[in-house]
Amino acid sequence: MSDSKPQHIDREESKRGGQHDGDDDEDAVAVPFIKFIPELGKFELDKDAEQFLKGLGDTKLGVVAVCGKYRTGKSYLLNKLFVEPYF
Repeated sequence: MSDSKPQHIDREESKRGGQHDGDDDEDAVAVPFIKFIPELGKFELDKDAEQFLKGLGDTKLGVVAVCGKYRTGKSYLLNKLFVEPYF
């Protein structure tokens, strides 16, 4: 994998233990990692996310979380980080 741009990983392929080369992004999906269980009043790691992470093996993974009020530049920042190679 190239370090100059983010790589998209096919969730289904990762579940089967395969690696995705990042060239065909139409199968790439967002993976919800944490879900809230209202009945228990707590957060849990999603089971699909757990399998997805295990399927990555030694692949490096970066997690980015951006929080804030509406119209404060969250999307702008993420677009700068992930769409433009360097800013």
